[in-house]
Amino acid sequence: MIRVYVDAAFSNGNAGVGVVIYDGEKQNVQSFYIQNVKDNHHAEFQAMLLALDYIIDNALHRNTIQLFSDSLVVVKAIERLSAKNEWQHAYVEQLKERLSQFSLYFVNWFSQKDNQFVDKVAKRALLSGQDVV
Repeated sequence: MIRVYVDAAFSNGNAGVGVVIYDGEKQNVQSFYIQNVKDNHHAEFQAMLLALDYIIDNALHRNTIQLFSDSLVVVKAIERLSAKNEWQHAYVEQLKERLSQFSLYFVNWFSQKDNQFVDKVAKRALLSGQDVV
């Protein structure tokens, strides 16, 4: 089972995204800098989409995937595969398109205190203003 942790850090319309993937003993850490982000919720959705893109691009989606996010909004959207609010609709459609390619996945919420490593990865991207892959 592959475990994927995502988080976003947001400030003044910019976001840093952290993605940490554990594949057995291997750890893959990615961070992305995104400009013109509306708020932290949008950044959290973008974090999950970037993680899913990485999984698909690297052919990991054939494995069982366990997704972790500290954003309850994102976790609930994936569980329901429907948008609670109008602004979420485009994100949910993108999530559905990507997740339809997965063999089996689970999504879990985890607390901010439990995501300190991926939080640091996201903040590093935000503060540096660049992707760190």
